[in-house]
Amino acid sequence: MPFPAPAAGAPTLPRRTGRWLLLLALSVLLHVLLLAAADHGFSTSDRIAPARPVIAARLIAPAPPAAMPTPAQAVAAAPAPKPHKPKPRVQPPPRAPARIPALPSPETTSVPNHSVAQSVAVQPGATPALAASDAPEPATVPTLLPGVPAEPAPASQPVPPAPAAPSAPPADAGPHYKVSLPPSATLAYEVRYSTRGRITRGSSVITWQAGEAAYSIRGEVTKFGFALSSFRSEGGVDKSGIAPLLYAEKNARRSETNTHFSRDARQAISFSASADTYPLAAGAQDRGSILWQLSGIARGDPSVLAPGTVLDIFVAGVRDAEHWLIAVVGEETIAIETGEVRAWHLVRAPRAGTYDKRIDMWLAPALQWYPVKLRYTEVSGDYLDLSLNEMR
Repeated sequence: MPFPAPAAGAPTLPRRTGRWLLLLALSVLLHVLLLAAADHGFSTSDRIAPARPVIAARLIAPAPPAAMPTPAQAVAAAPAPKPHKPKPRVQPPPRAPARIPALPSPETTSVPNHSVAQSVAVQPGATPALAASDAPEPATVPTLLPGVPAEPAPASQPVPPAPAAPSAPPADAGPHYKVSLPPSATLAYEVRYSTRGRITRGSSVITWQAGEAAYSIRGEVTKFGFALSSFRSEGGVDKSGIAPLLYAEKNARRSETNTHFSRDARQAISFSASADTYPLAAGAQDRGSILWQLSGIARGDPSVLAPGTVLDIFVAGVRDAEHWLIAVVGEETIAIETGEVRAWHLVRAPRAGTYDKRIDMWLAPALQWYPVKLRYTEVSGDYLDLSLNEMR
């Protein structure tokens, strides 16, 4: 509302003071309006805040607790435990002892005394019925020549199983030959080894010493003055001829192997290179003594060396033993390092289906039936040839 104009002649206030008074009046009016609004419930906070729910609670007095029983009352009120009745142990019925079936006892194969066969060639059917002679040899055939390293069989050929030990024959089983051992001597040989068409030369010396009750054989193969292999055979002499006790063989590629001939209560042949054992038959030989036993047989009864005759001798190597069937081919004139000489040709033919070597031996009657020429032929055709060039 407009303020009335001041009367004429009335005293006037300064303009600045009037403005201040006006602002003061407006401030007082604003406070009055705010206080009036607060009294009528126009508060902003009352409009926004939601109404709070009212929770009604009813208080109920708890029941008085029941009287707790005394320990004596609790024990009396508890039910009495049921008496424990142990269950009876039921003994199982006794088992009947297991019945072990009786095993058949091994049969003992006896070796009859074979007479000298009159056949020119060694036929498979002529082999004595022994497990050792029928079983094939392993793929790597031990060297048949004492002191010469063995050559492995071709890898493409199948590996035959190891031979089985034969049943124990009687002590006097096998053929008996009249034996007259040759005198002691040292034989030197020229060695030629043919492999894949190439000839390798060397030398070999065999020392044979024979007494009335004992013998010894030592051999060595050298090349360019170096020893490639050696062997030795030692033992006694009995009614069957040479009776070995120990055969040892060594070459540059393996350590020495020993073959033992136990002539005590065991009567067995055993090996350091194998767990197999063989019964010791009369006249059994090793690879070092077989040549000299043949010389003794020829000296003892030259009529045995008739064309077509087959000699049966049990021979032990470094891992096994078997019967050797040695056929007599006949008497021939051969050339050796010292010239031509007449000699009887003997052959140990390889058995069918094995990797045995063919062994050709020539014994000279004019030279005490010493072995003057030897040839060992592999299945592949490679061969080892020994030719006598000195005897002393």
